[in-house]
Amino acid sequence: MTPRALLLLLSSAASGRSFQHAAFAPPAGLFRDVRNAPLAAAPGGGADDGVSPPPFDGRYQSFATGMSTNPSLPAAIEEAVGSALSSLPPASDLQYEVDLAVVHASSLYEDPGAVVQSVIRNVESSSGLYGYAGVRHVVGGTAGGVIGSRCGAASPEEGEAARECTPVEAEAAPAVSVTLALLPGVELRTFYVTKDRLPEYDGDMTRSPDAAERWKKDVGLGGYGTEGEDDEPIFMLLPSPAFQTSLDDLLRGLNFAFPSSQTFGGVASTVSSLSRARIFAYTSPRDAADGGGGVITASTTPEGSSHGDGCVGVAMSGDVRADTMIAQGAKPVGGVYRVVSRGAAVPGKSGDENEAAKSTIGAIVLDEGATIEQAEEEEKLDNDGEEEEEIDEDDREAKRARLLDEYAKARIPKPPLAEANFVMKTLSDDDQAFMRRALLIGLERGGSVGRSPSELNRLARGEGHRFTVRQVASAGMKDGSVTFPLGSVDVRVGSRCRFFVRDGDFARREVEALWTGFKRKELEGSLFGNGSGGDEPGAGRPTGCIVLPTLDRGAKLFGGKAGFESGLVSEYLPDVPSVSGFFSNGVVGNLDGTVSAGNANLPGSNENTLWGSSSQYVVFRSKSNRPVFSPRRAREEAAGAASAQVRDAAMDSKLAAEDAKRIQLTKSF
Repeated sequence: MTPRALLLLLSSAASGRSFQHAAFAPPAGLFRDVRNAPLAAAPGGGADDGVSPPPFDGRYQSFATGMSTNPSLPAAIEEAVGSALSSLPPASDLQYEVDLAVVHASSLYEDPGAVVQSVIRNVESSSGLYGYAGVRHVVGGTAGGVIGSRCGAASPEEGEAARECTPVEAEAAPAVSVTLALLPGVELRTFYVTKDRLPEYDGDMTRSPDAAERWKKDVGLGGYGTEGEDDEPIFMLLPSPAFQTSLDDLLRGLNFAFPSSQTFGGVASTVSSLSRARIFAYTSPRDAADGGGGVITASTTPEGSSHGDGCVGVAMSGDVRADTMIAQGAKPVGGVYRVVSRGAAVPGKSGDENEAAKSTIGAIVLDEGATIEQAEEEEKLDNDGEEEEEIDEDDREAKRARLLDEYAKARIPKPPLAEANFVMKTLSDDDQAFMRRALLIGLERGGSVGRSPSELNRLARGEGHRFTVRQVASAGMKDGSVTFPLGSVDVRVGSRCRFFVRDGDFARREVEALWTGFKRKELEGSLFGNGSGGDEPGAGRPTGCIVLPTLDRGAKLFGGKAGFESGLVSEYLPDVPSVSGFFSNGVVGNLDGTVSAGNANLPGSNENTLWGSSSQYVVFRSKSNRPVFSPRRAREEAAGAASAQVRDAAMDSKLAAEDAKRIQLTKSF
């Protein structure tokens, strides 16, 4: 049996379904097979690698989310905090404070500046009930839509695993989501940086021996990461919309100062453009760290923790791992082309003008072989699940001839704008309408040898995206050239490209393919090398998930179905106890993140940048395989214990009544 068939067998057995051996069916045939399969433990300790995990000290890595749609902001925060606290493990002498609170509040509420103060006050006032005396770090911001979850779920369907939580999405409506995290063994640093404090990234700055440390001090991260040089810090960034013009400098600086770091996050948003987004950053006085040069990383007072501009962030290092991936939501249309000319740098021109030349496609030509291969692969996908008819070589050649005849004029190099007009005429009315509003072009990324030409197939196998999709910023009306946003891409002659449109059905299939690829990678790791890790139940499994879609996704993209993306997370990760996030103005990070390592080592193939019209998924877990606390099981056990106590009390009462009756009968004799 092949490894792929063995993977399907394991997935089917884990989900309680029967298995019929068959060839791999891309990718829809695989979606449901791996959906409820258990995840492997994180690398870093397990039975197969000979390294035993450290003994469990009683402290869980735990994420707990509460959400409220109460129209009153104070009441909503009180309800959300109470719900989150009730889903945390019991406080102890070793863990009596919440390490991190992530708060997202709808911009429809008045006075967002009181959010942090209200969260801290509610946690402290509940210490007598839940045992947590305070919060060490708080970050968050306003949002045009909020994602949260509630502990427990409806009864699972036959063959599906019970889910730990039920995700809830509230778009353009009053809502608050509060996620409380316990992160033992993790060093946290909350920071806040503004445009005037952020150094402009310049290649010359890297030549100074102390340049990295000076840059860290300027942004409030002085001294961070110097003790554990081998550690890979994780940065969660929440910039304001106005900070987007400076975001590239921050991302490049982080990559320079922390070369092995991961970055994820989303730009704060609002329901209406008439309101202003706010971002929050708070560090308790005990945890406040001097960022160097007298710069404090974040406000130590709740009253000063709300900001209208800049970027807030949390640096995490130690016993934490984050797996990230991004969905682009763009459907390829037309043929596959090659770039035959790009904008040329002109001596004497300004740097910006020559930078624009690097981001310009001057002419493209049809790649006949790639177009035929792509069309045949897409035909297989369209016929997925149906019996393939026998096609003789003559019919196959006839189909290829018809396809090439359709693109006959594209065999001659022409400007991309002219070819876009031709492709648009072959599309549906909806796709044409989108293409008139925005022109999307995807440039092929490295690592294509031996891989499927289908975008969905690649994602379902955990191999990452084939094309990096960008929106054209400007077009030359005279020469028909197209230019991407300044500095966003370096166009190379000979590289492949395609046209794309936004499409809800394709976006749904893409999200499913991404999560299928995620589960496949986890299962392959379990089968072929990562080990199961840990003796405690649930060791190494995901402890929380953050979902960050942009404002143009959600119900608007998925045919009016609210909660599609967060609901899919709970289907693929039924054991995760917390799903949270918000609808952003853009997501920050790597396109394939950590899930597809195949492209990560290719220069420029997995760039750290801002992505529009996308969704980002971040899955947390413990490196040392700490067990996952299950609030659902804890409540079931508590309910069972209470029921047993009631039964015991009833039995005792019954026995006492019988004894009393016997005594009375004895006296009567």
